Amino acid sequence: MARVFGLDLLRAIAVLMVLSSHALFFVRPLFPAIQALSLFGYLGVELFFVLSGFLVGGIAIRSFGVQPGTADLFGFWVRRWFRTLPNYYLFLGVNLAMAAPAGPGGVAPYLVFLQNLAWTTPRFFPESWSLAVEEWFYLLFPLLVVA
Repeated sequence: MARVFGLDLLRAIAVLMVLSSHALFFVRPLFPAIQALSLFGYLGVELFFVLSGFLVGGIAIRSFGVQPGTADLFGFWVRRWFRTLPNYYLFLGVNLAMAAPAGPGGVAPYLVFLQNLAWTTPRFFPESWSLAVEEWFYLLFPLLVVA
């Protein structure tokens, strides 16, 4: 699939929105009123989800063709997971080396992307919540397409 300039531009805008929201951590003590700009982080993440759903959904629909089969399904999962899981587990390991998770479940929910199901959001590796949502989308959406 050829790159689409408009989608790349939206991705860049989403990155800038999330980065600017995270950068508020350094500026907030000097300018407390700037906290209102943290909304950009939420909107940037939502924009990422929309782009991901559009792009990955299109890939799934095209890769399954007219008569989807289990080989197409497993091929889709393997391609998606080889793009995301190695980096995820690398940074999970880095976070484990820096600080052991406290609270119920420890690291086990993070191994299978269930950390979002905790009643209170764990303070360990909080950035992983969005990838957990994405991985469950990768798992469930193709099943819906095949069905």
